[in-house]
Amino acid sequence: MKIFNYIFLLFALGLTISCVDQEFDAPPIQGEDSFDIPDTNTTIAELKASHATGQIEEITEDLVFKAIVIADDQSGNLYKNLILEDETGGIVLSINATSLYNIYPIGMEVYVKCKGLLMGDYAGTISLGGSTFINNSGNPQLGGIEELLVQEYIVRGL
Repeated sequence: MKIFNYIFLLFALGLTISCVDQEFDAPPIQGEDSFDIPDTNTTIAELKASHATGQIEEITEDLVFKAIVIADDQSGNLYKNLILEDETGGIVLSINATSLYNIYPIGMEVYVKCKGLLMGDYAGTISLGGSTFINNSGNPQLGGIEELLVQEYIVRGL
């Protein structure tokens, strides 16, 4: 009876080991099939240098910069904003979505396609957004990129 138990145990162990697939599929990096990183052609400092203080300007050129997320909305202090930084400076990216830290955590590399975005400033801090609205004072103010349009402007890196 003991020998039968050992044979059964060896058979079950052999069956279990032989059923394991040893070749694993590579997980998708972004989306289903693509990881389309755009070529960069500007820096944050160059982008900010083109801004006229107090104005809201639409970016009409095909400008792309690479940056690192250095602050997000996880703590609650940056509601619907990400702070991006490259080797030349930093900029606020306003997005009409919450819990951005789940998609763009601190330390993530992102590529921002600027064409079609708006650049404005508030209290001396230059920001990128996707819309404008009239504030309580009756003045136009920069609004965020709509959640459904974010993937048109931001490409996640590593």
